[in-house]
Amino acid sequence: AATSFKIFGINAFAYKLPAFIFFIVSLAYCFKLADAIYNKTIAKIATLIYGTALHIIISNFDGKVEIYLTAFILGATFHLYKAFQNKWFWHVVAAALFSALAIMTKGVFALITIMAGFVIYWIKTKQFNQFIQARWYLFIALVLIFIVPELYSLYTQFDLHPEKIVFDKTNVSGLKFFFWDSQFGRFFNSGPIKGKGDVSFFLHTTLWAFLPWSVLLLLAMLNKFVKKILPVNETKLIIGGAAFITFILFSLSKFQLPHYVVIIFPHFAMITASYIFDAATEKVIKRINYFQTALLVLVVLLMVWVTILFSFNTYAWMAFAALIIFVSVLFYRPGLTEADLLNKNIGFAVFIAVYLNCIFYPALLLYQGGMMAGKWLNKNQYTGQAALYNCNSFGFTFYYKGNVAANKEQTQYIN
Repeated sequence: AATSFKIFGINAFAYKLPAFIFFIVSLAYCFKLADAIYNKTIAKIATLIYGTALHIIISNFDGKVEIYLTAFILGATFHLYKAFQNKWFWHVVAAALFSALAIMTKGVFALITIMAGFVIYWIKTKQFNQFIQARWYLFIALVLIFIVPELYSLYTQFDLHPEKIVFDKTNVSGLKFFFWDSQFGRFFNSGPIKGKGDVSFFLHTTLWAFLPWSVLLLLAMLNKFVKKILPVNETKLIIGGAAFITFILFSLSKFQLPHYVVIIFPHFAMITASYIFDAATEKVIKRINYFQTALLVLVVLLMVWVTILFSFNTYAWMAFAALIIFVSVLFYRPGLTEADLLNKNIGFAVFIAVYLNCIFYPALLLYQGGMMAGKWLNKNQYTGQAALYNCNSFGFTFYYKGNVAANKEQTQYIN
């Protein structure tokens, strides 16, 4: 992001561009991993599902850190899987580098998502010798080496300066926060950042965040764990195990945010794609198409209600484009194949993307006070000293092109 700012200037596009690039990286690794563990057809379907899930669209608009994290986790998982083969050294190095980037992005818990599936797979298939393989200890050693830049930065910024006040405390260790408080502290609710966890939070979050594929995901889980229809392939435990353990940890955690679940969307996508390809019958696909059509109508009615309720100043061409997509999807008469089901759902996803990015978000951001104030001052070429009084707005300081007074004694009211 810093490099992008240097090239393109301080603006939202420059910040979001690197995240979008890493989203493309995550798409590539989603395909490569699914192709390696399942097959090329499932890999194509899984990549389409992952790339069109609702919260992926939202996260790309926001430039969330989970976009980077998902790419790193997928890259690490793919190269670890490839490290089972004879020419394993460079795959171990690549896996360690991706894992280190994931840890430096979000903390040591990222290793659980990367490694849990492999551990479950080894135990299930009784490959206990894997626990003493030198390549995996080399992997751990390289991860520790690759995260040294972050450890050094934290140590020099905090541990060497015990006088700093952080969370109303002095003698705060950056290394302790990195390894414990930011991860286990949130999980056990014992760190400086606390929350109120609900074990059902990510269940109902997934239902909307994984739209329009959430119903198919539920059917895939039902067929896998209840009816046990899906064919047995023990290497799939690497994907299912990672998703299951991560989801359980998220659900048990006391600090929960909706976008956390995005990092296992590729795993959900592979599980869902496997169900569509291997287990979904013509009868089931027909019923799903009817359900998806009804769901699309409900979503559109909700969007129309929100647009009217809040009097969105919507450009006519945007509304027309959304309407064209909606009508095309609604009256699309699919057959009974997997491709027909995908066409319906991807059209559904494109409609949601157009509405969110071209209609909803532009209206919503008008209420982001700091950004609007900064743009107003720029437009009116304000030449005085701008300041924030008893508040902090990163949006204002980002968008306002002038200097902002940092201290209260420098504060002047803007007339």
